[in-house]
Amino acid sequence: MGYVIYGLSVLVQMLIIVVTVYQILVGVFAFIGKDNGKETDNKQYKYALVVAAHNEQDVIGETIDSLKNIDYDKDLFDIFVVADNCTDNTAK
Repeated sequence: MGYVIYGLSVLVQMLIIVVTVYQILVGVFAFIGKDNGKETDNKQYKYALVVAAHNEQDVIGETIDSLKNIDYDKDLFDIFVVADNCTDNTAK
């Protein structure tokens, strides 16, 4: 019985060693990757900002104004407000 427990203990230790070495290698190779933080793409992307609103008439104006003031090219994003089944003046 003692040999079985000893054998299982050795197997578990070997598994732990293999997993630890793998994690160390992943960490090391993460620092010596191809890019090394180099900027590869200066392209600006176009976005659609979708705001879901339901009975939000008190705050929807401020939300839209805040989105309009984003520090990004105004031609590269559109704002869409989805106001469905509102019982107040959110859609206006």
